[in-house]
Amino acid sequence: MTMKRKGMTLMEVLVSMFIMAIGMLGVLAIFPAAADMMGRAIANAQIAEGLVNARAMHDGVDWMSDNYVGKLTVPPTSPLPPGWTAPGNNDSPIFLFLDQAAGVAGLPSLANVANAKIPTIVGQATEADINGRFFTLNSDVVLNKQGLGNVDDDGLTVAVDREGKFTLAHFFMKPLPMSAPGKIRRHILIFKGRSQSPTDYTSFNVDPGQISSPTTFRVTGNSSVQLKPRQWLMGLDTPGGNPNYVEFFEVRAVHEGPGASDNVEIEISPSMTTTLKRVYFLKDVLRVVLVGS
Repeated sequence: MTMKRKGMTLMEVLVSMFIMAIGMLGVLAIFPAAADMMGRAIANAQIAEGLVNARAMHDGVDWMSDNYVGKLTVPPTSPLPPGWTAPGNNDSPIFLFLDQAAGVAGLPSLANVANAKIPTIVGQATEADINGRFFTLNSDVVLNKQGLGNVDDDGLTVAVDREGKFTLAHFFMKPLPMSAPGKIRRHILIFKGRSQSPTDYTSFNVDPGQISSPTTFRVTGNSSVQLKPRQWLMGLDTPGGNPNYVEFFEVRAVHEGPGASDNVEIEISPSMTTTLKRVYFLKDVLRVVLVGS
């Protein structure tokens, strides 16, 4: 003779609900981590494509070749546009920050580091066209038949289709002395969501006494700069005049110091190889990559 059970007890119901809730919490906890990993994967894919695009465009147009640039990317006669004129001392390093969007927007050069733009290529493109063709990731915008992302096929200027667009800039350094043979170091800056009318780069001086280690320094009086991890900085070895060295750093952590809220300690990567005297905040820069010589 079998005995029929009347039903589940209250304790069994509560235990089942508890186990189910624990499982649901575990599933929900995965979503933020998965979303962050997916976002990083997408960004890394765009960065990789940006590097391929930037290197291909640089090698194809050869921004830094004297002969090619002199004939095709700058006027063949003097004066040269701002940023393309080398300093008079041949034993000083030469820096060139090729930021087309900033040049088109009419921003002044970064103090002590020439900010250049390309006024023309083979006389067939405007400065804005060059920015849309050579300094914008191809996969991130809808291109017209001429390969432009900011001009429709009928020739009318249009807005870039995607607000989260990725754009590029180049930074070149010719080590000293110029009298000795040497290769040019190339950095590629990849921007995410940068405005087509960018504002100037914010900068601040660094007191050598506030550098506590090769990866840590403190700044004060800069409440307008809201630094966060994963942002990028450009450091110079002099507060004024032509620098001898320029480095790029990623912010790893920001710690508020005692006193005012704008007294912060910044952890960076990689380590400094020289004493920083001035730092520029590279707004909207997603990654800076040294691509060699």
